[in-house]
Amino acid sequence: EFEVESRYTLTSVVGYGAYGVVCAAFDNTEFRDVAIKRIAHVFEDLIDGRRIWREIVIQRLLREHGCRNILNLSRVVPPKEEVSKFHDLYIVSDLYDTDLHATIHRSKGLKIDALKQVLVRILRCVADMHKMGIIHRDLKPSNVLLREESRHDTAVVCDFGLARAGLLDMPEPLDLTDYVVTRWYRPPELLLMSRYSLPIDLWAVGCIMGEFVLKRPLFGGRDYIHQMQLVVSSVPVKCTGFVQSRGPGVVSFVNDIVKVFQGKRPLAQTLNILPRDGLDLITRLLAFEPSERLTAVEALRHPFLADAGGEGESSCVRPGRLDISFDLHVEISETQLRHLMWSEISLYRQKEALEGKQG
Repeated sequence: EFEVESRYTLTSVVGYGAYGVVCAAFDNTEFRDVAIKRIAHVFEDLIDGRRIWREIVIQRLLREHGCRNILNLSRVVPPKEEVSKFHDLYIVSDLYDTDLHATIHRSKGLKIDALKQVLVRILRCVADMHKMGIIHRDLKPSNVLLREESRHDTAVVCDFGLARAGLLDMPEPLDLTDYVVTRWYRPPELLLMSRYSLPIDLWAVGCIMGEFVLKRPLFGGRDYIHQMQLVVSSVPVKCTGFVQSRGPGVVSFVNDIVKVFQGKRPLAQTLNILPRDGLDLITRLLAFEPSERLTAVEALRHPFLADAGGEGESSCVRPGRLDISFDLHVEISETQLRHLMWSEISLYRQKEALEGKQG
């Protein structure tokens, strides 16, 4: 049961996500189409509730610092009830018709210009996020939205519920904690339970690029061992760097896979439809060793994207220091989460009031 202000006229149900139902609506105040996501019983599961809260916080931080090509989360509708009693959350964002997963698997043939347009927009978002010390950790085609199936230049990144902030203040890579991402887009360091950092997002971009070309996942493993076999069959492996740091057991495991699978289906063969510079870009994004992967900024400067406005200037401001208290692995109670959520809703209200005055 959707309960929204008279400001919104609901027009249709557009989707059901893991956390709620999404409706298309018309905003009678701003005279535009919007999407409204209703998350019912947001405090019933504190892990899910915290993820929703973290997404709202990170979306606000990204927007405040000028991050490009993210879904604009414009309002969190203030609950009618007081802080101790509200249960449902309504989040208002821009309305998009489809996502990249649906578009990839419905389209026929490879449109190189469309691929370039999508890549540039994903990479701009990743470059700006990384500049702020934020990793997305769940980049995949279904988390890239499009206005229309044919409008690849409208692509934006969404779903920051697994994102992790504060990496600029951390000298060491992160341990594998509370991290669950779709297996097909996981880089080798995650498959081998190693520490990880910003390069995991670039591996995912490489996987998205491969899926765009093939119309199927580039590495569609049945389980993590099969996933590793598929990766090793396509990507040259050196048992140095992070593999060696995992100890002799992991080195032996990787060596055994390398002996059987190395070079069985090289990228140049699987993706032979790509022009040479496109193949070079995906090969550099899918470097086995994280330190050898291109950064998002380097990828935007790659010759393959030269005619797609890849190097466009970023106005993203690198923060002095982000408040990442919301990201600490500390148990929090329902009462604490309610107050944190309420504070975040208040910040959105302040922003709305300020924009109203400026308007």
